[in-house]
Amino acid sequence: MTPLALVIDLGTSAVKVALVDGRGRVRARSRTPTLGPREWWHSVSAAVRALGDLSEVHVVAVTSFMHTLVPVLAGGGMGAVLLPGDKRGVAREPEFDAGSPGGSAALARLAAWAELGEGRLRAAVPVKDYLRYRLTGALASDPYDAGGAGLRSPAAAALLKRLGVEPVPLLAPDEVAGTVTPGAADRTGLSVGTPVVTGSGDWLAVCLGAQAAFPGRGVLYAGTSAAYGGFADRSALAAPREVDCLAVAVGSGALLDWAAGVFGPPSGAVADLLALAAAAPPGAHGVRFVPRALRAAGSREAVVGQGDLTGLSLAAERADAARAVVDGIAVWVGDRVGRILDASPVDQVLLCGGGGDATFAQLLSDALGRPLSVAAETDLGLIGLARLGFAGIGLPMDHDPGVEATLVEPDPVRHTAFAELRAELAGS
Repeated sequence: MTPLALVIDLGTSAVKVALVDGRGRVRARSRTPTLGPREWWHSVSAAVRALGDLSEVHVVAVTSFMHTLVPVLAGGGMGAVLLPGDKRGVAREPEFDAGSPGGSAALARLAAWAELGEGRLRAAVPVKDYLRYRLTGALASDPYDAGGAGLRSPAAAALLKRLGVEPVPLLAPDEVAGTVTPGAADRTGLSVGTPVVTGSGDWLAVCLGAQAAFPGRGVLYAGTSAAYGGFADRSALAAPREVDCLAVAVGSGALLDWAAGVFGPPSGAVADLLALAAAAPPGAHGVRFVPRALRAAGSREAVVGQGDLTGLSLAAERADAARAVVDGIAVWVGDRVGRILDASPVDQVLLCGGGGDATFAQLLSDALGRPLSVAAETDLGLIGLARLGFAGIGLPMDHDPGVEATLVEPDPVRHTAFAELRAELAGS
C-alpha cells in the first residue's frame, strides 16, 4: 500500500483537493468552483468524495485563503463570514492595529460581524481551521495563519475579550490536531480516525511546496493575487512556522479573470484573453489600464479588484482593451516583485499558480527583466500541504519542483517597453 496524503485547498475561486504520494506526485485531483461560505463544507466534502478510493489515505492536511475569520457560534454553526473587500469592515479598520493590513482588515470585519447580532460567539478562526473543525470537531490554529488573520495581536486579544471568547490553541502546522469524526467520515468517505494535521495558510503551503528558501530560491505565485517570497533560509524548511510574503498584488489574477469575461473571446478563459491581447499592436492605440493598487496607500480592502481603463477612442478595438489590462497587470506585478528582487536577489525565481501559463510567464519575465523557472506542477500549495501531512505522521517526502521547471528568459526589447509603460502608469 502506498501512503497518500489527502490535501484540501479552499481558495477564493475554487476548491481543490488531491491525493499526493511521498514523491510529490498527484495521483488524483478534483476541483470545483468556490461557492458562498455556507456551502464551503458541502463543496469540500463533495470534492473529496469525487476522488474515489480513499483507502490509502494516511493523513489529511487543509489550507485556505488567508486574512479572513470565520465566526463559530456557541451551537457549533457558522456565523455570516465577511469576506475581503466587504466594505462593512473597512470603516472600522483604523481601530485595529494587527501588525499587517490583512490582519487589521480581518479583525475589522469580525467587529462588524458582531454588530449583526447573529448569536453568541464560541471562537473566531481562519477559514482552513473552520474546515478542519468540521473534519475533527477540534478548534485550533497555527501561528502563521492566525497571525495573518490578526489573532496574535493585542488588538485581537482585546476584541475577543469584549466578545466573551478565548483564543484557540496554536499548534505547529505539521502537528496532528485531531482525527476524522464518524460524521465527517460519512460525508467525505474518509476512514474514521484518520489523522488531520493543523495545516497553515495558503502562502506557507505554496512556499513549502516550492521549497523556496533565500537566497537560493524565491517563489512567485500567480493566482487570485500574485505574491512573492519564501522562507528565511534552508533550515526554516525543516520546521516551517513562519514565512515571508515580501510582495503582493492583491486581486491581480481576479482582474485577469474579469477581463477574460468582459473583453476576451466567448470561452472566458484567461489563455484566450492573452492570445487576443497579443494580437493588439504595441501601445494598444493609446488604451491604458492602471490598477488602483499600483499607486494606492492605506486600506488594501478599499482597492481590491479596482482599476482605471483610460484612453478609449474610436480607433480602439477589443484586443486593445485586452492588451491594456494584461500589460497593466504585468507592470503591477513586475513593479511589486522587481523592487524586492533589486534589493534581495536570488538564484532562482520559481513561478507557479494558475498564472503559470506560458504566455503570461513570458509577460512577467519581460516585465521583471529576469528569468523565471515555471514549475511543472502549478498547484505547489498542494505539494506543500502533503509535506506537512507526511511530516505529521513521521513519513519523509522527496520532491524538488525546481528540477522539472522550464526556464523562461526575458526579451530585452519587451522589458524596455514595460519599463516605459511602468513609468507612464505610475505617473498617470
